[in-house]
Amino acid sequence: MLSFITRLTEPLAYQIGSQASLLTPMTNRQACELLELYYSSNGLYLEQGGVEIILPEYNPTFRVVEFYAATLWPGKLDVAFPLEADDERVFEPIEQIWKWSNWAQKKQVAARQCPMQGDLFVKAAHNGTEIEDADKVYMQIIPSRNVSDVEVDHQGNIIYIRIDVPETLDDGGTRWTTEVWSKAREDVRVWVHNRSYSTDLEELGRPETTSFDDMPVDFIPIWKAPFIDTGDVYGGAAIWPVIQKIDMLNRDASRLSQIMNRYGEPIWAVSANQVDNSGRPMSAPRMRVDSISDLSENQTAIPVGGVVGLPGAADLKLLIPQIDWDAYLKKVEMKLREIQQDLPEMGYWQSMEIPGSGQTGVAIEKLMTPAIGRCKETRGNTEPMLQRAEAGALTMAQNLQLPGFEAGKIGTYEAGDFEHTYADRNVLPKSDKEKADTTKTMTEAGMNLRFAAHKMYGWDDEEMEGIMAAVGDTSAVQQQVQAQTEEVLNQEPILRVIESTVDKLESLGVERVLNSDQLTGVIATALAKRQAEETGT
Repeated sequence: MLSFITRLTEPLAYQIGSQASLLTPMTNRQACELLELYYSSNGLYLEQGGVEIILPEYNPTFRVVEFYAATLWPGKLDVAFPLEADDERVFEPIEQIWKWSNWAQKKQVAARQCPMQGDLFVKAAHNGTEIEDADKVYMQIIPSRNVSDVEVDHQGNIIYIRIDVPETLDDGGTRWTTEVWSKAREDVRVWVHNRSYSTDLEELGRPETTSFDDMPVDFIPIWKAPFIDTGDVYGGAAIWPVIQKIDMLNRDASRLSQIMNRYGEPIWAVSANQVDNSGRPMSAPRMRVDSISDLSENQTAIPVGGVVGLPGAADLKLLIPQIDWDAYLKKVEMKLREIQQDLPEMGYWQSMEIPGSGQTGVAIEKLMTPAIGRCKETRGNTEPMLQRAEAGALTMAQNLQLPGFEAGKIGTYEAGDFEHTYADRNVLPKSDKEKADTTKTMTEAGMNLRFAAHKMYGWDDEEMEGIMAAVGDTSAVQQQVQAQTEEVLNQEPILRVIESTVDKLESLGVERVLNSDQLTGVIATALAKRQAEETGT
């Protein structure tokens, strides 16, 4: 089976004009750096090289990645990751791990890196140079480009991983720190050297080795989740299926721009169309666009926005070819639509251009169905991994005997006390009006109000008790007002006055504008207002 990186390499070699057969497969670092270029777009094709000039005029990578930054885990941590567990004692320590990890910010780094580079690597670590010095445990994101080699078992757990981290020195050189974790050896080895990330371990000298027995955990505290999971060791990036389409589109668009604008090249040609006395063709008159005062006797100016005067039979021709520009543009637009079909995430930003799209509705959700499905798939790939990383961080903190992580307070991993999930939540947040309408529909269909409100608003039991108490108080007042209203309306004089007034209005041709129910409501409102004024409530 070809790896993602191998499949990425050969099309790129072709589309930038290189010899595919002469290009060795990319390393993971090279592939990630290339994908980062697509995200930033600046200097994309200058870095790749090639035999022709290509400009990144159409590059959807940034918008696709930013879709996931906006929809995967937006907002505050309790909204982005609403914790659920049978044993809620685990909530507070997990939130403490988040705080030590600066996860409110780092989660957005994760939301971008996973679709951009195809994988998300998370490591649990502590802040001590020695075990006894540690007082914090945190989760850190390992940039995918730094992972030079990785192996996983049938469950997706990492059993071997090599991480190479570069450091730029003051003299411009590079120092590498190579870290290798091995489940088979049950240790971690570290080298500091000035070689390369691709240097064989045997050539790096003697490492500093730490056994699992001397660490707070007896497993590799690194977890991995792919963006597109095709069964390869490395996951596929969001733009992986359309890289060649993007490059071919940019090649066509760049070629069109070059034809239209001729950057730095002449756009006019002058021919003399004459011969001298001996019958030899005469040279074309020299043309300038400078001031006329600088012209010599055999030069003719081309005034901007003016009329060109040419000597004799000289002719002036435009070098921009008169091709069918509409057909060329339609070809570019057709390729762009093809890319949009493969990248439904682009529809998220296009929906912003739809009139009235500020109010999320059923139509927008239907338009975004493919993108919503991909976002949910990404959550399905990454969130179980994050939950395992959080459980691993809790285990490390407990083994380090950090306060608040004692087994008596939060349980143990072995007992299953660290198991937890995140509650289901919408990819596209609903407006308050949509939530209220849905809650109303649920209750009218017979659903319990407490459950409906929790489903739509996420209110817990304590919040619901307060809300239900307020609703109960309001209902009691409304019932009292209704009773008083009915008592007043049942009085004979009041009824006669109302009926007489309505009859007079109808005899004058005035249409009845209030039915009995509406009239009752008006009177009830007036009575409630007067009662509030009297009681000062």
